[in-house]
Amino acid sequence: MSPRTQPAEKLEKNGLVIDLSGSWGVVRLEGIRPALASEAGNALTLSLNVSDGRLPGEKVISGTVRNRSDEPVRLDFIQPLTLRTAAAGRFRLGSNTNHIKALVMSPVAGGYNTRIEDFQGDVRPVEYVIQDRTAGVTSSGLTALYLPDEKVALVMGYLDFSVQTGTFNVQHGGPPGRREITELTAELEYLKTVAPGETVRLAPLWLAAGNEPFELLERYAYRLRNNMHIKLPKSVPCGWISWYAYRESLNERIVRANVRVQARTMRDLGGTLCHLDLGWNSGNRPGDWLETDKRYPDGIQKLCRGFINDGFQVALWSTPLVVSEKSRVAIEHPEWFLRDRSGKPVSFGKWYWEPMEECYCLDPSLQEVQEHVRKIYETLRGWGVTAFKLDFSAAFDPGFGNGPGPDAIRKPITYAGQSVTRMEACRKIYGIIRQAIGDAHMTVCNAPWQGVVGIADSIFLANDIGNLTDSESRDERPNRRNWDYFRERTRQVFVRYFFNGKVWWGNPDCFVAENDAPENYTRARLQVVMLAGGQYKCSNQLPDWKPERMKMFLKGLPWYGKAACPVDLFESDYPAILDLPVHTVWGDWHVIGLFNWENRPRRLSFKLGKLRPEVRGKQLVWDFWEKRFLGIFSSECFVKLPAESATLLCVRPVSDHPTVLATDIHFTMGGVEIPDCSWDEKKRWLFGLARRKKGDTGNLFFYLPAGYKHKNASRIREGSGSVLPLKLRFKKTEQPWLVQF
Repeated sequence: MSPRTQPAEKLEKNGLVIDLSGSWGVVRLEGIRPALASEAGNALTLSLNVSDGRLPGEKVISGTVRNRSDEPVRLDFIQPLTLRTAAAGRFRLGSNTNHIKALVMSPVAGGYNTRIEDFQGDVRPVEYVIQDRTAGVTSSGLTALYLPDEKVALVMGYLDFSVQTGTFNVQHGGPPGRREITELTAELEYLKTVAPGETVRLAPLWLAAGNEPFELLERYAYRLRNNMHIKLPKSVPCGWISWYAYRESLNERIVRANVRVQARTMRDLGGTLCHLDLGWNSGNRPGDWLETDKRYPDGIQKLCRGFINDGFQVALWSTPLVVSEKSRVAIEHPEWFLRDRSGKPVSFGKWYWEPMEECYCLDPSLQEVQEHVRKIYETLRGWGVTAFKLDFSAAFDPGFGNGPGPDAIRKPITYAGQSVTRMEACRKIYGIIRQAIGDAHMTVCNAPWQGVVGIADSIFLANDIGNLTDSESRDERPNRRNWDYFRERTRQVFVRYFFNGKVWWGNPDCFVAENDAPENYTRARLQVVMLAGGQYKCSNQLPDWKPERMKMFLKGLPWYGKAACPVDLFESDYPAILDLPVHTVWGDWHVIGLFNWENRPRRLSFKLGKLRPEVRGKQLVWDFWEKRFLGIFSSECFVKLPAESATLLCVRPVSDHPTVLATDIHFTMGGVEIPDCSWDEKKRWLFGLARRKKGDTGNLFFYLPAGYKHKNASRIREGSGSVLPLKLRFKKTEQPWLVQF
């Protein structure tokens, strides 16, 4: 047996064994050989400790690196876990790893390339790799390996991102039919000097095995939250964002016109956010964030205070570190630019939109830059801004300024200020912004998620899902104008569902559907934003939006705040079955989002036993969009869907007395708009309370088992009961209702 703590030299000789086997099957890592990447020879000592986790099947690897020499030593990378079959290592997951699935996490908050990789076939190339390897995938911060044939899973994730950047590399090879994991590496990027006698503590590495990958991933999210002491706000701002509707043409007149529509439609339902994206600061130029454009004659400060007095929240988009060459800060302080090893400023490239000037990145390690950033966001917060979207943080991209290629990630970013790791630099600058904005909501996009977790409130989940087909898109690039683009972004949104509400609130972008958008596309896009459980926004020209579109959007307000689980995540290339459990004081049920990603009609099915929590017994199934009862199902539900479409179902247990079946008011079909419901057996009354904005209307639908009758009920089929609709008109926000049988 291996002792729990061993020096690196002994580990190199004997290897380390971690056994996570249990009732779920064999999960065993043999011949683990930790390693360091440093030019200092034996000056650094690596010590590891393997301890039991809180539950069976859990282990935690912790450790330290100590500089035993009298000289400073550069430490680049630490590999607490390295297993290679070529070096007598062996990875055992079940009995045969010929077909295995792997969760691949993108290093970027936007979720680019986040997916489930199927190792049954050839592995696709990836943007970020640890080193030049012939095959394999690299996952940022977290990975999951799942054997679908035997239902055995291993989840590995780091429990702290304060200092080091964590990655995992998985390689799968061998002859057909006998493929296996040939290499499994957990690596921590440090890229910093260790002083004489200094001890560096490694980020703890958590491993857990079991039969259910979703349960393990959700458990990891809780472990990470608790270990990093992450505290999220209880709610997120919801409402309207300007970007896809107006892009850079935004002005004060347009903003005020859209807010007037918000005031009469969504404000009283919680849609209070007015988010001004690019198009509010002087010349649309990155860097000049305290200079309002002339298109806003009243100024952003007055605009914010007026909206806040009217019950709204105001969000502004900005880039904390990317600046245009013609911005005031670039002209006055070129010495603040991030530079390459030769001392030349590193170009961010041409700005994507007008005025399309060359842009550079400020060095976040410089104290002057830190104070500059602090001043900007303290000032904006003082103007009354209550939410911020922070974009384009290239200073923390491992390949920024180093050129393309697999070795980019191994070249350290040159920070001119104090010696800091990439994560320390990232967390420092975002921590400064957090201090400056206080309790204002922070959404981060295009930054390393490890560097902002625990600081940001919301994380952008997918790159610009609003760049879609039809006339609502002002982006004419053909590769962004098709169903496949939407399908890929939807996968990015839901692969990381388990973090929502625990580690961050997700931002799935927004609902974009103009008046001429096809109904099937419109429903699908709205379902993604509804079921993501994070920020809920639309981006359309509200004064010209037809009432039917607005009415659809309002079915997601008030905000529900829970993310659906993609129950077929490890079975399909693109999740098509999204399960959202709904819990209330008067009942529990499931809302199911179904997607037909193919360009032909399909008959989709899902097994009730795969829902989480598991559903047993007979279930009533209702179609939300079509307002149609689909029937009673016991084990598996079947639904026909047109090509490239989606639907939303309510799955509710059969009752022996009349019960609420669904509503057409809110997509949870009772989870928000029906706070109370009771049955009086003696009086044969079903009664309760409905909640909505004053002046709204909506319908409740009741299921009546056989033996119960009502003059307005429609019989389903002989012996199966009937469905009763009830029209509600909200003369006040809370409307009592009662049905007697």
